[in-house]
Amino acid sequence: MRTVRARKWREMVRAAESDQVHPAYRGYMYYARRRYFNKLSLLASNVGLFLLIGLYARVGNVLALALLLFLGYLYLKTRSLAEGIHARRKVPAKATECEKVVIEFEIENRSAFAATDLLLIDHFNGALAAREIVWIDDQLPAHGVLHGSYAKTCDAGMGIFGFSELTIVVSDPLGVFEFLVTSDVMQNIEVYPKLEPVPQLPLHGSRESFHYGLYDLPTRGTSVNFAGIRDYARGDPLRFIAWRLSVRNGRLLVKEFEKIANTEIAVFLNMDARDHMGRKSESTWEYSKDAALALLTQQMANGNTIQFFSNARYVESGRGEAHTNLIARVIFNLVPTPDANKENLVERYRHLIPMASTVLYVGPLYGSDTEALLRSFLKLRHEGIEVVCVLVHPSSFVAGKVHGEMKLFVDSNAWRADTAIEKFALRLAREGLTTYLLANRKPIGNSMLAARQAR
Repeated sequence: MRTVRARKWREMVRAAESDQVHPAYRGYMYYARRRYFNKLSLLASNVGLFLLIGLYARVGNVLALALLLFLGYLYLKTRSLAEGIHARRKVPAKATECEKVVIEFEIENRSAFAATDLLLIDHFNGALAAREIVWIDDQLPAHGVLHGSYAKTCDAGMGIFGFSELTIVVSDPLGVFEFLVTSDVMQNIEVYPKLEPVPQLPLHGSRESFHYGLYDLPTRGTSVNFAGIRDYARGDPLRFIAWRLSVRNGRLLVKEFEKIANTEIAVFLNMDARDHMGRKSESTWEYSKDAALALLTQQMANGNTIQFFSNARYVESGRGEAHTNLIARVIFNLVPTPDANKENLVERYRHLIPMASTVLYVGPLYGSDTEALLRSFLKLRHEGIEVVCVLVHPSSFVAGKVHGEMKLFVDSNAWRADTAIEKFALRLAREGLTTYLLANRKPIGNSMLAARQAR
């Protein structure tokens, strides 16, 4: 704990005040000189007035001395009170996106004076409205403890978010002297993603896969779908022999069924900083990460084999809950970074994609070379690899949210980005690639379902 003289806490609380005040009001005499017109300056002017009166009458000096002694008493009492105030907070270790968490705080008064009109100021980076101001109008008696709480919504995206210093503003009853009491203990909340349900992707089983799955393949295997009759071959299970047909034809015949297999999926998540826009939860990277996690969870539940690629991370193929958690942790920690590699993400890792598998590409496109990316997709399709693109509108995260001199520039660039990605999505659809186009403030599952119905 440390105690600091509080002279500018209002400027700290209202950091954006100057941007919200009408220009005509800024010229108003009090507003322009508000640092000089306050309670302390009023009392100082009264002392000066009493001293001036004291030149002609002794009562003026007596009043000035009494006022100075009173101010000295207020200052020493408030300082002693501030040194005895100790604040602590209690926060949950984990939360989910858009979940409301309760932050508990405790204020202990170790001084010999009662505290009134305390002001608590806290700052949680995991919420869009990060700053929280709590006015405590209950009196905190000497050597007493006050417990309280406030709620915050974790709407700034996934990740590990911390708190700034917990600050208590202590003032005397007249509000002349103010002190800041700050707690240096830093705490974090780990905010996990909220998984959204998405419609099943129209995928096909991999011919090269030997793992059991949901997809029927017209090759030899085991399922309830009867494929035909053929001659017995050495090694065929006896339970598949068609005994009646074998007796009738004089040779062993075997019933054959379609193969039920899974598919091998390569998930590409574009985290190139050139393509991303927005801030915190209102950003393309948070939306893309949510979409990738939703698809990852769905395909893992289907029993598919998944490998993961991003600009700076790679996770090998695997199945099961442990592998899902590994990829989810990697996605959880990803942030947009500039990619210095000249090759696009798909071309860079194309040699690691198995034949007859599926590629899921997730992310926005703004600064990347879309022509090179399209050529990479067509190469994959030529090799028998299925391609599904889940594109994110980058402009929907910034258009209409910037004001002032930059508004025209940002909105014009947003319009160009919208036009470019919509044209690219149309080209992908014309080439026969499954494409979904997602936008801000629209649920991922609803957007994908609407895109499927439009096709």
